This record gives sequence, C-alpha cells and structure tokens, in this order.
Amino acid sequence: MAVDTSEFESKSPTAPIQSIPPRSADESLSQLISVLQETLQLVSLVKDNVETDTGAILRTKVSAMQSSCRDINASFSAATVALNQRSNMDASINKLPDEILTDILLLHLELSPDAQYVQLARQRALLMLVCRHWFSVIHRGCRFWRFISLAWPETKIEEHLTRSRDTGLYLRLNVDEPHLLPKISVIRPHLPRIQHLAVGGDFHDVLTNTTDPDFPSVDEVIDCLLEISKKPLTRLTDLIFRVYQPVASPKLRLPARLDFPSLSTLNLVGCFFRSSLADSLPNSLRNIVIELTELFSDVHDLLRLIIQCPNLESLIFRWLNLKPRHLIQGDDDETASPPAKPVMRPLQILEPWTLSVDDVNVLMENLTFPHLSQLLLRILVTESPSSAVVPRSLIHGMTETQDLVVDLSHSLIKCLYTRLPETKYVLEFTLPAEIPSLHARRIRALTEIARPFKNLRSLHLHARLHSMSSSPPLGVAELFITEAEWLEHLSISGDIVGPALDFLGTTTDTTPCPHLTSLSIDAIDEDFTRAQPLGSDGAGFGSGIGTGHYMWQHRRNMIESCLKHRMAAGLKLSKLKLDSAWMDGDVKRLKRLVDHLDIVNNWKHT
Repeated sequence: MAVDTSEFESKSPTAPIQSIPPRSADESLSQLISVLQETLQLVSLVKDNVETDTGAILRTKVSAMQSSCRDINASFSAATVALNQRSNMDASINKLPDEILTDILLLHLELSPDAQYVQLARQRALLMLVCRHWFSVIHRGCRFWRFISLAWPETKIEEHLTRSRDTGLYLRLNVDEPHLLPKISVIRPHLPRIQHLAVGGDFHDVLTNTTDPDFPSVDEVIDCLLEISKKPLTRLTDLIFRVYQPVASPKLRLPARLDFPSLSTLNLVGCFFRSSLADSLPNSLRNIVIELTELFSDVHDLLRLIIQCPNLESLIFRWLNLKPRHLIQGDDDETASPPAKPVMRPLQILEPWTLSVDDVNVLMENLTFPHLSQLLLRILVTESPSSAVVPRSLIHGMTETQDLVVDLSHSLIKCLYTRLPETKYVLEFTLPAEIPSLHARRIRALTEIARPFKNLRSLHLHARLHSMSSSPPLGVAELFITEAEWLEHLSISGDIVGPALDFLGTTTDTTPCPHLTSLSIDAIDEDFTRAQPLGSDGAGFGSGIGTGHYMWQHRRNMIESCLKHRMAAGLKLSKLKLDSAWMDGDVKRLKRLVDHLDIVNNWKHT
C-alpha cells in the first residue's frame, strides 16, 4: 500500500510539531471514568422518570445523553493517545537519548535498498508513522533530509537543502534525467556540502534525445560533471561514477588531480585519466574500484599508489584500456626506486589488471599485506620459451597449500587456493594461443604451474576444452595429479574426466596417487548440451544426449577398469562419489570395488 508522504514533505523545517497532550495517562483515565459516571447518572435519571416526564423533557434529557456520548468518545481518544504514548515510551528504544535514536534510524535508512534515492521518502515516512516520538525526532533531525536525488522536482530539492541545513549531502545524479541542468544550478551553491556523490544513468538515452529540449546534450552533461570534479570538495568521502556509455559517446576526462582531501571510496566506470594513477588520486583513499576506464599506468605507478595510500583496504581494476605511461604529455616515465624493504599495507582485497610475471614479482616483493583476505592476480604467460611462468614471489605459498581448485579452459588456467590466515588466492594464467608451434610451450607452462602444488591433500580439476580445434587434453590430468604425491581426495569434472580415469588406472609398476582414498566424479550442464568428446583411447568419455546405451556402458566400463586396476595394485578406494548423470542401471559391480559408493543427483535438466 502506497504511503502518502505529502503531510511530512509539506511542513517547513521550522513549522511547529503537534505537541503531545499535556494530560498524563492517569489524568486521561480519571477524566474518562468521570464522564462515564456522569453519563450513567443521567441514564438512571431518564430511566426512573420516563413515564412521568413530558415529551419535551425527555427530548432534553436524550440530547444531554447524546452530548455525554460525544464526551465519552473524546475521553476515550485522549486516554488511548496517552496510553499509547506511555507504551511507546516504555519501549527500550525510546528510552535512548534522541542522538542515539537518530543514529539507529539513519542506519536503517542507509541500509535499506535504494533508500538513499528512489524510496527514501517512503521509508522515512513509514518511520515517522511509528509514533509521535519518532515523528518528532525525524522531523527535527537535519541528517534525515540530506539524501537528495536530482530526479526530484526542483521544489523538493530546495526543500531538502533547507531542511538538511549544513549537514553533508548524499547526492544522486542520473545523466539521462530531463531538466538536469536547471537542477544542477539549484545544487551548485551547495556543492561544498557534498559528502557522497553517485552518478548513474545511460548516455545512450541522452544521445537519442537530441531533439528534446528537456534533455541536455552529452557534452553539456560532461562539462557539468567536469566542473564538479574540479571543485575542492573538502567533505566528499564517496565518489561513484557508473554510467553506461556507448562506444561512440565521449568519456569523462578527469582532471589531472582529484582535489578531494577526504575521499575514502572511489568507484569509476568509463572515465579517462589525464595523468598516472599515483598523480591523479588523493592519499586518503581506502577503497578503489576502476572498470572500463582508459588510463596511463604501469606496475611502478601501481606500486607508488599503494605505498602513498597508507589506509588503502581494497583495490580492484577490471577491463581497462591500459596505455604506457610515457604517452602522457609531460610525464618523463621515470621509474621510482623501490623501497629499501617491503612496505606493509592494510589491503584486504587486491585485484590488479593483467600483469607479467616480472610485474607480479615487483608488486609482491615490495609490499606485504598482513590483513589480506582475497588476492586475484591475472598473469600473462609470454610466448618466449625462456621466460618464467609462475612468479617466484608466489611459489612458496603455492607449495604450502593443501587444497586446490583448478579450472582449465582453452586459453586460461585458474587456480584457487587458500593460505592461512584465511587468504583466498585466485591466479589466472592466460596461455598463448593454441597453434602447433606453441603446443610445447603450453605444456611446459602447465607443467610449471602444476609443479609447486606438490603438497596437496585435496584437488578439484575441471576442464572445458571441447572447443579446442586440435588434440584432446592429453597430459593435462597427469600434470596436476602426478605432482600431488600425497593426494588423498580428488574431484574431477568436465572434459578432463576421461584422461584422469585412464591415468589413475594405469597398470604400470608405479600406480599414481598411492594415498588416494576418495574420488568424486561430478557432472556439469555442458555434459548434456554438446556432442561427446573423445577420450585418450579414441572412445567417448564425455556425456551427451543421444549416445544412448553405449554412452552409459562405456562410462561404467571406464570407471570399473580404473577401480579394478587400483584394487589389483592394493590401492582400493575407500569412497567413490558419482553424479547420477554418470551412471545408469546396475551398480552392484561398482559397490564391490569400493568400500563406500555414493550416487548423488545434483544435475537438473532444463
């Protein structure tokens, strides 16, 4: 049900609030009892003389009774208000000082979805309807009126500017709103008050409304935003610029230096940096997210940025148009000397752009992150046979890990593992293109990536290599399984299942994974939506609709063969977990080959 907020929006900041009735609950109840007693006496008087009184007298008495009923209703209402007031004030939250109650209610508003902009008036009105005390606190509290959206009418914007007095403003600006420029003119005198600025919208809508006078041009919008970005906004702590921009639309060219000394959070999408990161951004930043942005930078600029921001907690870069720093006019591209010893920084989340192996070493050998919870490194594997694949700064941590998830695709190998204390590492190695001259290089790269993970106890291998135009993924399973000499649990899925089972069931003198006790074979949706790929022996090992009885029989034979060979070598598995998509029909023979067989149904065909 929609809530009418006009009553609350129309009052001026200085308008008197309806005061709480001075009569207490005890006085209200006494008054109600007194009125009821008087009415009962009147009723008794009418009843005793109803046969002797004339009609005129009776009409007078009935009129008096009617007046008493109105008094009863009024007394009941007053008593109810007084009792509700007492009940509300007895609530623990209303016993708090008004300043603390204000903080609690503001926290509720700020955590509500879209409360700062679209639904704020409704959320605030609902709180004001709870009781008179809350109404009074919210109506008088200037911080409740600091959230402003330029999608509102100008009168409402002006009203909130007045109500919020001198508090820091939370301003929402959509570039595709009509009448935007006049509203910016209204807010311009209050720009120094902005504490949180969020710019959103869609430049595509602005470009398509070239004939509508209500919509400004893209150039006019960008000029206004650039004007704001050049202001010394000393109170600004959060700057968010997330605007959908077609390729043809002009970019917001940031000034050479963002003069926001209190800026804590920066979230940019689709901008253009005029200078390097370290020269553009203030040292007060705690959280940085930059996406789909053109910038001139390198790993030394990134290192300098992290060092000069002592309170930086999260740093994320995605989908950048990265250009060399020497292309900046006036930038001599001098590389600063690295620090004499590693610099400690409180970073918790680090996700830089794609780096070379040498760049990763520069970053990780000059910085330490004792509070790091998530690290995502995108590492470019070069085509040179002599260059390293794994940064030396990461090898020690890879060797220590005991639990690894590997996701292998045509050109990317992703390794996920956790280091104490609870630091999640994600390494994405971009491999060279699959061409015959580089096939040996790819295998060597995979070998170097797998080699440090020699102390694994648990390994999950997943591969999506069916799109490869050349050979099937021969050797991929062996590379990771062979290095993990102490492997106890193995989970496999995707195109790697067939080669992995062939390798685990090897009948040579040395059977792989002598300590393996648990094997899981999982299914993925792709197994049911594509043709059956080939195993190492030329027979189908994958899943596929339409392969019929042969598919199920081949799967069962392949798994049984692996288990029999391991049992013959004295390495019987304790547990085998299979997705039901991998088995059909009788599984009695499988049950004799393992101590415990678990068939699960995790796949739902859609």
